[in-house]
Amino acid sequence: MYYVGETLVHRNAVVSGAESFPTSRNGIDCGLNDSLALEISITGTSTPTWTLTPGYWSPSLNAYCAGSELSVNAGASGGNLMVEVDTLGAVDMYITCKNTTGTSSTITIYARQIRKG
Repeated sequence: MYYVGETLVHRNAVVSGAESFPTSRNGIDCGLNDSLALEISITGTSTPTWTLTPGYWSPSLNAYCAGSELSVNAGASGGNLMVEVDTLGAVDMYITCKNTTGTSSTITIYARQIRKG
């Protein structure tokens, strides 16, 4: 059995540039959920590619801890895709976005909480 939460906009029309994590908790509330479904919309030309880095909030460190990077692209002219990211038991997650290739590229990320079992 799966519980699927409401789909919320997490990052909206992000343009190129490296990002860092916020210094305070400001991401997706993970609650008791196992993973997040990230619905990703990429625009641009010349096969826009983005590097996404999930940040997991650590109450003991009072900071986000970086997870494994994920490279995503949606074809020569952009498009839509979906990936699932494990919450690793974190209470909050924040996804940084860095554009690595493409022209006039933007990325929008919607997040949905998933609880399995």
